Amino acid sequence: MSFVFGVKIGNESCAYPLDTLKEILVINDVVGGKPIVALYDRSREMGQIFHRSVDGQVLTLSVTADNEEFIAQDAETGSH
Repeated sequence: MSFVFGVKIGNESCAYPLDTLKEILVINDVVGGKPIVALYDRSREMGQIFHRSVDGQVLTLSVTADNEEFIAQDAETGSH
């Protein structure tokens, strides 16, 4: 057994194993036709799932390390 982060949008569901998320920190995905991102912050031992579309633009997030802080950055605009 493993803990998972789960999301359901419309009739579609997806689960992300906590152990995997802790290792890779960010998962960009599409669930129920909606772009989402699952993020894990090791320093706070906290994970969250967000929509990753802003003003109609789908963002691709990755994690950068700055002063040992968890920072997510999108590839399209470079914003944090």
